[in-house]
Amino acid sequence: MHVLLKDIVPGSAYVYLDGWVVSTAAGRVQLEGWNSRHDLPWVPHVAALTDPGVRASVLDNREYWTSRAMPRWSSVQPNKRMQLTKLRAAPVRQAEVPPCAPPARRTGAPLRS
Repeated sequence: MHVLLKDIVPGSAYVYLDGWVVSTAAGRVQLEGWNSRHDLPWVPHVAALTDPGVRASVLDNREYWTSRAMPRWSSVQPNKRMQLTKLRAAPVRQAEVPPCAPPARRTGAPLRS
């Protein structure tokens, strides 16, 4: 958690956008998230508080998300995505990020303890 929270300031407000923690005080949002690339003139969650059109055109809009989707994630397992997000969040602390867990079993059989 230290890696993910390194730039978080207690008392400040944040939103979660496509794998990234973004300050509500941010202006323009430019990032590559888990699913899509984003280049917005505002933080969509904040803008949607005063403009309901933002929710409809960005946050709840399937076309917005699919038109900006990054195809490379289709071959990357979810736990690998989490590790990549950690590395992006704190590249100077990469050595502290543990390796990914092995993929979960998908046999349908219950796990034994």
